[in-house]
Amino acid sequence: MGSAGGFGGLGGDLSGGATVTVGGAYFLDSSAPFGFTSGGFASVGAFAGDHGAFGTPNQCPNTTPPGGNSGAGVGVGVGGGLMVTNGNSLNDLAGPFDNTTLLLPFMSLDLGEGANGVKTLAVTWGPGWGLGIFHYVTNTYTNPVSPASFCGCGK
Repeated sequence: MGSAGGFGGLGGDLSGGATVTVGGAYFLDSSAPFGFTSGGFASVGAFAGDHGAFGTPNQCPNTTPPGGNSGAGVGVGVGGGLMVTNGNSLNDLAGPFDNTTLLLPFMSLDLGEGANGVKTLAVTWGPGWGLGIFHYVTNTYTNPVSPASFCGCGK
């Protein structure tokens, strides 16, 4: 997977950032011809202060204003990495996710939880630098396309 992002903030309304991740995932599936299924995904998010591009996943259906974003620190980078998940299929990765990202020099750790309860852990490293922690919401779009990518509920 590849990722790029930039974050900065002093906490609460004094923080902002944007991130994009593109990657692929493989899932064991004994009924599939080669014993696994695969697909691609793109995850995007952006916020300024408490408000972001997407609402909190646990507010499904999402009828409240976006919010719940905050962070402290600074970082910018681009890199590659790996992701692990408890999801069973690509559809489990579709839709909104709450993310908490720990920025460290030359790498980041991201823990995400989808509206459907699926968790992800992504580790990326590469050019850039950061030191801080940020909480924000992203939305994941899948290929093959999952309707959950667009319903805002992760279902």
